[in-house]
Amino acid sequence: MAQELMDRRKHPDYSSITAYLPKEKIRKLKAAAAMGDLTLSEAVEEALDSWMAGQSGQDSA
Repeated sequence: MAQELMDRRKHPDYSSITAYLPKEKIRKLKAAAAMGDLTLSEAVEEALDSWMAGQSGQDSA
């Protein structure tokens, strides 16, 4: 997991963002990621993919 994070930090196709969230949501995100054996980056990427897929469906409505 740590090696993958380092790889993403140096990979030219990846960039970082900063987001400010309520502490309780961050706690739940960290717990859910750990339960799914995911890094936080992986968990956030999956959530964003799902959210963006739903957004594209709303565009045509």
